[in-house]
Amino acid sequence: MSYSGMQWQSQVQNVTLDPSMTPNFDLGRPYDYLQLYIPVVNTGPLTLEVSKANVNTDFYKLSDTNAISSTVGNYHDVWELGGHQFFRIKQWAIQNTNKTWQFRGMSI
Repeated sequence: MSYSGMQWQSQVQNVTLDPSMTPNFDLGRPYDYLQLYIPVVNTGPLTLEVSKANVNTDFYKLSDTNAISSTVGNYHDVWELGGHQFFRIKQWAIQNTNKTWQFRGMSI
């Protein structure tokens, strides 16, 4: 099985705006998977929320399989995106400093 993906993107989570949610990310088109660089974050579960449109009220948790517990950070992971273009990451622990998230969409 081979994967194709977009170029890596990055976006900063400004904790003064929302200390427990990334901004909405736009992949440019729908993808099957999300390759994600998880920065060092305060310990607690991370949950992927997705949407077909970039509207805050339309985001929902895709499934429990994308809920992970972050303890260290600074690692890459691949999450199922289910054909969505927009996503954000909820952190159940409040972050004290801005975080830079790196990501790219991937398809089979």
